[in-house]
Amino acid sequence: MHLHKRNRSHRVTSLAPPPARLEEIDIHQGCARMRVANLLILFHGESLNGLVELPADPFAALTNAAITTGRSTSSVCRFCGNALDPHNQLVGVCSHPDCVRYSATACCRTLPCGHPCGGIAGEKQCLPCLICASEGMEQLKMVMMCVVCFTDRLCAAPCVQLGCGHLLHYHCVRAVLEKRWPGPRIQFRFMNCPLCNIPISHPGLADLLDPLLALKADVAAKANMRLEFDGLLGCTALTDPQRY
Repeated sequence: MHLHKRNRSHRVTSLAPPPARLEEIDIHQGCARMRVANLLILFHGESLNGLVELPADPFAALTNAAITTGRSTSSVCRFCGNALDPHNQLVGVCSHPDCVRYSATACCRTLPCGHPCGGIAGEKQCLPCLICASEGMEQLKMVMMCVVCFTDRLCAAPCVQLGCGHLLHYHCVRAVLEKRWPGPRIQFRFMNCPLCNIPISHPGLADLLDPLLALKADVAAKANMRLEFDGLLGCTALTDPQRY
């Protein structure tokens, strides 16, 4: 942010008293997020992707003009937030291919707060509201991003709550499991949560997880057979987790 002291002759001066609410800066696995008032800035260092999100109503004049023209703020797509055509207002989803694809797996139930459920169809229990600040979700809000795609908010697509408790886009998790491991070397790290590295588990992903778990068990069994053949089963470098 600044030059070395020997290369600069200026000093930092506060132009105004610090605000009551300080900026929030979070960095996790190469993803940096900074929240300043109602402005959200996200940047991914490895993929060089960035995102700046402004408030839903940055200009009151435009909102007033929209209201005077008869446009309802509630007649928007539940996923992308764009205005709906009259023939799509009943279903609440626009005609964009991605939104139509999301609606095929999204839960159709409405939460007590009035917002649609952000989970997938067929779940016994709905997810807490992804738009309201829900209790027990550590003040989860709709500006939270999916750490897999890092492009859309959680409420912009159906989500699943993994066994570890983290929320991810349902279609993003399926895409990761379908692509499997990168390169010729078989690795199973893609089956872990990207936030806590705990194995992914969810009933809605059983059709992809079951074959992968069977393959993992088969690979582990063959690896143990090879270690037994080489006489390395008693090697502390392989049996002691602290030496991994």
